[in-house]
Amino acid sequence: MDCLTGVVGSEHLLSVLLEFAVDNDVEGFQISMTISDVSLVGEVGLWYGRRKCSKHIVVEHKPPLMIAAKYGSVDFVNLILSLSEVDVNLFCGPDNSTALHSIASGGSIRVMEVVRLFLLADADPYVTDANDHRPFDVIAAPWNIP
Repeated sequence: MDCLTGVVGSEHLLSVLLEFAVDNDVEGFQISMTISDVSLVGEVGLWYGRRKCSKHIVVEHKPPLMIAAKYGSVDFVNLILSLSEVDVNLFCGPDNSTALHSIASGGSIRVMEVVRLFLLADADPYVTDANDHRPFDVIAAPWNIP
């Protein structure tokens, strides 16, 4: 929120949407959308995360759908996919990955549910990233599966 005018800037609101995506907070997202433009859902925001195969934290440019997919936020993904403004095959970041790449490499225990939602929304499972990897080439096993 701008301290002088009380107006919420789109950059700040996009950061809040990314937080909602991670937390699977559908209610918070819906409240935010009543005060802003729904098209922000397709915008790219700054998010922090680990570089693949590394312990280094990096800043990534990702839309809320990719972040929700990576963290297995099924309810949030389902809601976002119901909006017509979303491109399920959007390429993003220096690795030119898609949401399916994020799901596969994210290691969420809800990976199968999220993949199913994306495939039903016509996500392309054969698309390659900048390293010529398809989503199934970057699968990470969830760390907390028994």
